Amino acid sequence: MISLRTLLALGALLLSLPLGAQNPFLRPSLELGMSSANLRMTQSGSSGPLGGIQGLRAGAGLELSLGPLTYISAGLYYQQLGANNELSRRGSRPLELGAQGLTGTEQLRLQYLSIPVAVGMRLAVPFVGAGVSGELGLSYNSALGGSYSYRAASHSERSATADYDPYRLPEEQRPSLSLKERDLALHLAAKLELGSFFLRLGIEQGLTNIWQDAPRRSSLRTTTSWLSLGYTLF
Repeated sequence: MISLRTLLALGALLLSLPLGAQNPFLRPSLELGMSSANLRMTQSGSSGPLGGIQGLRAGAGLELSLGPLTYISAGLYYQQLGANNELSRRGSRPLELGAQGLTGTEQLRLQYLSIPVAVGMRLAVPFVGAGVSGELGLSYNSALGGSYSYRAASHSERSATADYDPYRLPEEQRPSLSLKERDLALHLAAKLELGSFFLRLGIEQGLTNIWQDAPRRSSLRTTTSWLSLGYTLF
């Protein structure tokens, strides 16, 4: 597996090349966009309703051409994920076991470093500089940090208010919401190019149950979609 240090060194080397030294086989790019993130929670065979959050997605990508139509893409992105949960809503299930039977609002905000690797196919329009492509692959996600907060709906439950980092929990604090720092997700994306600029629409579905010490038959998986504007450097 390629280490994060190797990827950063490769990106720095590519960005240091002069624009005149164009390489048709390697295409580095920068990207900035907004994402809509949520969590899929399953408990005892049923899914509880969760509300999504809006976040930021930004980073750099690199494409390696394999021929006229196909390429391999990889990238390094900062990604915000999470979910909102209204416990007063009918059929809602708490993210934290300690909030069982309470009413109020839970919010989970996560910060990830995402490294997607995908195979893409591009259809280009000759002499126009336009093209459309699709990508399929996997994304390795590593948590940079996060925050869980609970706000009670009534003054009588004020003592149940909580704020903590779900990745930095001591053993004695469980059964609070404790999350795994590593995640693997299915990566799907489509890209519309016009000259050096492009729009990318993507979605990632988490394959890992990120709920540490999850109750029996329970799981928590990430899901994210995004729209970003990118610029191909050369």
